Amino acid sequence: AGPPLTQFTVQGRDRLLVVAADTVVAAEVHDGITNLYVSGRAPDGRPVTTRHIVPYPLDALEARLDPAQFVRVHRGAL
Repeated sequence: AGPPLTQFTVQGRDRLLVVAADTVVAAEVHDGITNLYVSGRAPDGRPVTTRHIVPYPLDALEARLDPAQFVRVHRGAL
């Protein structure tokens, strides 16, 4: 499967965004759609979590993540 991913490309509102793997706080599948939850900062400095839809199944995502950072907690969540 190759080395663990260090970043993801996700679709933003009007452009592709590069997301560092160490900012990912969770991933889940709901109704067949894989969602990636990413921590960040709002323009005013407060912490926020954003959701991004990614085009691959949770199993494929899990196979490419660093197992030291991510663990499967449910069949539909990392």
